[in-house]
Amino acid sequence: MSFLSISLLWVGCLLPYLSSPKQQLIDKPLPKALGWSGFVLALVWALGQMAQQQGYLVASIFILAAVMCMWTTLVLVSPHISKRLALVSSHIEKRLVLVSSLGIAFFSLIAMTGSYHVA
Repeated sequence: MSFLSISLLWVGCLLPYLSSPKQQLIDKPLPKALGWSGFVLALVWALGQMAQQQGYLVASIFILAAVMCMWTTLVLVSPHISKRLALVSSHIEKRLVLVSSLGIAFFSLIAMTGSYHVA
């Protein structure tokens, strides 16, 4: 898995979350059309990149599993990070950058170590 495709998947999963009125990372949610269209574009782009290395079937299954894990992680981690950072500082940009960078680092690490064990 390439770093770019994992990053695209994470940003793609982050966009619909940021368009939810219940999210806690930014003050004003993104428009739903922007969030969901960004999600679809990121998934298509990541599918195109991964399909060059592994084929469309394997890439589609990986993307489906990754999106399910990323959304679950995002929903569970972002409120905790928001509460912890609210005690330290009230900067919204720090919360968004921290959640984004943690997600990219975590899932890139999993994808890179997992790709070494696949024959």
